[in-house]
This record gives sequence, structure tokens and C-alpha cells, in this order.
Amino acid sequence: MNRFKKMWSAALLLGALAVSSCGLLDTPEYPDGDFTIVGTWEYHVPALEGSSPNEGQVYNAEGQITFTTDKRFCFTLSTDRGEVKGYGTYRVDEDSGVFLTYSGYDEASQPVLGNCVGCLEDIHSIGWGWGEALTDDRVEDDYLKTHTDIEEYFRVETQPYEEVLAPYPAADGTAYYYVEHNGKVLFALPEPYVPAE
Repeated sequence: MNRFKKMWSAALLLGALAVSSCGLLDTPEYPDGDFTIVGTWEYHVPALEGSSPNEGQVYNAEGQITFTTDKRFCFTLSTDRGEVKGYGTYRVDEDSGVFLTYSGYDEASQPVLGNCVGCLEDIHSIGWGWGEALTDDRVEDDYLKTHTDIEEYFRVETQPYEEVLAPYPAADGTAYYYVEHNGKVLFALPEPYVPAE
């Protein structure tokens, strides 16, 4: 009788393990056919770690990024020096994430970086499904966990797309910095950028 109970317990345990492992296999770690990045996502730019801030880089800020159906994006960072904004185009690689082209900065970058149209292309900004960290990545309809600079994105009510450039001013107001949506510096300008009319 004891032997029968032990066999029955072992069978129940194996069954429970099989069911739980099936649940793990169903975890949405990769985008499926119904997933779309289109819409607005909120995120947090991490605080400064270490003792030396990178001048012009945004730390500890709330962000929103909006993706449209026609492959455009825009973002806003709420910083200690006002709102920072940018825009561009994007593409999605099903296995590795979202690549952003900060096309709104091309004209602004030319006086600083030379004839730079296209030099800010295809920055791998929201990554999933590649590298050693891929087992931690999650791609869901309303939540992304990624292994790139911003680790979590949360879908919120879709905001309107806008083509606005707003740089991040230096603490003393003598320079202005164009940044990626994750707060990383792309380049600095000696004065505010005013688009030609």
C-alpha cells in the first residue's frame, strides 16, 4: 500500500511539473503575430550611478515614446531642465527589437559633425531576444522587459505624434545637447537649434 502511495505521489508531482513547465513555455518572451509596437509607452531613465555625470546626459527622468503605423516615432523626457523632445523613424526586427533613426537631428548635427545626414541611423534602442540576457526579455502587448539601456516599458494611452526638437540645456545654459530617447548624449550644439523656416 505504501508503495502504491509513493508511486501515486510521484505521478502527481511529475504531472504538476509538466503543467508548470508548459506554462513557462507559454511565457510571451518574443513578439507573436499580433504584437505591435504602435502606440505610446512610458519608461524611466535610470538615475546616475557612480560619481561623474556625463555632461548633457539625462538621468533619473520619466519618458514617453510614441510609435505610429507609418514607422515614425517621437519622444519626450521630463527632466530637471524642462522637456526634452526628439523624433525620427523606426523599424522592428522580430528577433532583436526596435531600431531608431533620429532623423529629426540630421539637420541640427551638420554644423557640428560635418555633412551628417544619415549618420544617426539605425541605433539599436529597444532590444529583445538576442545576447546572453535573452531569457529575461519579455514582449507583451502592454509591457516590455528588455536588456538595453531602458529595461522596462509600459503601454499607456496613445499620445499624438509631433515633430518637435527640444534639446537638453547645460546646467550653465552655455550649450545644448541632443539626446536619444534613453537620455544618452548624441551631440552638443553651442547654441539652441532653430530650424530654418
